[in-house]
Amino acid sequence: MTNRCAQCLMPNTYPGITFDAGGVCNHCRSYEKPEPVGEARFLELVRSRRGQEYDCVLGISGGKDSCYVAYLAREFGLRALAVCYDFPFMVDLARQNARTVCEHLGLEMLVVKSRNNLEFDLLRNHLISLAATGTTWGQCMFCHYGIEAILYETARSRGIPFILSGVTTREKWWNPGNRMGILARRLKDLPLAEKVRFGVY
Repeated sequence: MTNRCAQCLMPNTYPGITFDAGGVCNHCRSYEKPEPVGEARFLELVRSRRGQEYDCVLGISGGKDSCYVAYLAREFGLRALAVCYDFPFMVDLARQNARTVCEHLGLEMLVVKSRNNLEFDLLRNHLISLAATGTTWGQCMFCHYGIEAILYETARSRGIPFILSGVTTREKWWNPGNRMGILARRLKDLPLAEKVRFGVY
């Protein structure tokens, strides 16, 4: 019996999962890579639903990707609310960049602070769990989850129909690929005490 998908490594305990003869799960088989819609279709979609006060929420971190998205929103004439998630690992230069870009583009910026520096605790536990494996993959996910949650909640609570964000291919962390295989192999070779530590944290 197959224990994990041969491609994504999702376990057979995942609800509703099935495997084909090659050990590939139904989720991988049905996955369709999203294709860019292009500028004209993008503008048609965004302009098809206007919010009362804002047309879109955009995440702004002070980095080049989000600053460029803010610039494009202004170029396209969208009424955008910029949202900056101020988490413990954000540097002052990024905060200043976000403020400067929003001021120059005439965008309102909402700053949402991390509660109780939650990401410190999450990252500490994550690194403790991985210490014996010699890997550090995945540490960015905690702040990314926070950023996405803040953008979603802002859009939902204010009735804003769209969320804009930008990411480069080098920043994509959500498709672990072979890294999960490396982690699984290293975990298999660990002493029981380290496996327990990994599970606990």
